[in-house]
Amino acid sequence: RAVTLVTMPSIADDTDDIIDATYMIASTGVMSTVKCVENVSPPPPSDFNVMYRYQERVPRLMWNFPINPQRDVKKFQVFRRKSIHEPFMLLKVYDFNDSQVPIEGNEIIADFLIEKSNQPTTFYDDYDFKKESKFIYAIACIDAHGLSSNLSAQFEVSFDRYKNRINKRLISAS
Repeated sequence: RAVTLVTMPSIADDTDDIIDATYMIASTGVMSTVKCVENVSPPPPSDFNVMYRYQERVPRLMWNFPINPQRDVKKFQVFRRKSIHEPFMLLKVYDFNDSQVPIEGNEIIADFLIEKSNQPTTFYDDYDFKKESKFIYAIACIDAHGLSSNLSAQFEVSFDRYKNRINKRLISAS
């Protein structure tokens, strides 16, 4: 039978807004409605690493986008804790969501932690870090559907004053 793809103005069921709807029309048969929902979280960020910025005297956390066929990662979250016996604290959210209809996530996050931009940011400088500090860091990502990834690898970071370099120890793989 013949099948065609048609786009026309329509009214959204839940909001009564006028939207463009795309339909597949067949020559004969029964019409049905299909709701497509993605419920698979993105993978965690990859290549997470920490280096020391000597001119600023702070650790720089760096990561890359995960290998994700959907390519729909829209936010990164940076976490820190003092030990494995404490929960993580959210330090920063990099929001570069360019979706036409952004979906709100499941979390309530203070506005001062969110940095919105048109381009993704894949590094974070921790200015609260002192030479006597010891912190565990991890990164997560959020996709266009508001789904959060698992955490990246977790690194414990401290500074060795005698060797004048950063110490980095893997606490957990991603």
